[in-house]
Amino acid sequence: EPEKVPLCKHRELCNLGDLVVSVPYVKRQCEADAQDYDGSTAADLSQGVAGLMATGFFTVQERMPLLMIHGMLHLLGHDHEDDEDHELMARRELEVWQEFRYRIAMPEAQAS
Repeated sequence: EPEKVPLCKHRELCNLGDLVVSVPYVKRQCEADAQDYDGSTAADLSQGVAGLMATGFFTVQERMPLLMIHGMLHLLGHDHEDDEDHELMARRELEVWQEFRYRIAMPEAQAS
């Protein structure tokens, strides 16, 4: 009998939940945001991935990693119900994004 090797070393992190994203909705939102953006505003990094998406990332391919970062942080227990939680989550989103964008080809945002 083959040795049974667990797929996940940390059982509490094996199944955090599901992330469901409507790609058609994301596409429509990207198109609307791109149409509204006049190019004169830099990303508001204090808003985390929302600040990035408002001033760039106008394709589904660019935006999906940001939505995954946001969703994964929710699965890990972060939220943005009050100002303190929002600031913490936005800061963590940017930390993860900074690491992530060095590992895959993603556009850079200009800080305000």
